[in-house]
Amino acid sequence: MVWELRPLDTVFFRDSKPFSIGEETWADTIFPPFPPTIYGALRTAWFSENIKEFERLKSDNKLNSNEDPTKELKINNIFIKKGADFLFPMPRDVLQNKKQELKRLTVSEKRHLTSAGDMNLLLNPTNDIYSYENCWISELDLIDYLNGDISKFGRPIEEFFEFEPKIGIARDRISHSSDEGKLYRVGMVRLKEDVKFCVDFEGLDIDKDLFKLGGEGRFVVVSKTKKRPDIPLPDIPDNNFLCYLSTPAIFNKGWLPNWNWIDEKRLIGTIPDTDIQIRLLTAAIGAAKFIGGFDMAKVQPKPMYKAVPEGSVYYFKILSGNKDDLKRIHGRSISDIYPEQGLGICYIGRY
Repeated sequence: MVWELRPLDTVFFRDSKPFSIGEETWADTIFPPFPPTIYGALRTAWFSENIKEFERLKSDNKLNSNEDPTKELKINNIFIKKGADFLFPMPRDVLQNKKQELKRLTVSEKRHLTSAGDMNLLLNPTNDIYSYENCWISELDLIDYLNGDISKFGRPIEEFFEFEPKIGIARDRISHSSDEGKLYRVGMVRLKEDVKFCVDFEGLDIDKDLFKLGGEGRFVVVSKTKKRPDIPLPDIPDNNFLCYLSTPAIFNKGWLPNWNWIDEKRLIGTIPDTDIQIRLLTAAIGAAKFIGGFDMAKVQPKPMYKAVPEGSVYYFKILSGNKDDLKRIHGRSISDIYPEQGLGICYIGRY
């Protein structure tokens, strides 16, 4: 099932930085929201239709147990949509020069001993290249990228939404007068015309046309559809392939996917559920993101995890095994933590 979500007004998705009364006055926003935010909202939407089941599970301390029907929920994908175009984060190995020409970082021929292990380096092809961040690419552009073509690429973030600051002040619950030292400012997001964010999920039957999402409980309108991105696994002519993450991923080993590493210093391992032995050559990874949340059952914050950001790219070489088995991870989650929540959606490509 695919839900297209269109906010009725501005929405707010706070980042992981502390926002305590009397200490911080500015709350930054992120967009699109992290997958666990949408996952939690979908579970809440189901419980709002089945409130007696929620009360029973809560009184029996069975929330998040195997008896909890919402534990069957699985997010397959999250993406932005403008008009008929599906949009994905810009791969972090693509750069742009002052002439707006696109270049791709190249993998060095020799391996080097680094703090991350024995690996190749990603090289800048020219000196006038700078980062091509805060852009999104269409489904067709992503297919071209995964097939090694970056001739047409990237749409700036300003095409899809804009930030609107909101200033407020806390009020005393009894007198309803403003409280001293509790002035705050938050960054709200307003989507441009024809822009929606979409979630492809299964395992839970939710009948909603309107539900709350994000900070301040803003309403979003639900449009149900069967249309979803169709990104085929490209032909891999040799033994080299890349792994592109369309959503953030949380790995037990920090930046490194937990892929049965036989030799972690030389970065040789096996892809789970396959006989493919690989060597990690190098990676283009952005600054870490921090993903937490709030546990409604325990009424306390969830553990904070450091995540590899969306758009990150890993380069691998197949040492042995059947490369056709790459289809087992193409378009699926490779995150060690919260894979069912849509983290770590991976697409295989060539370079």
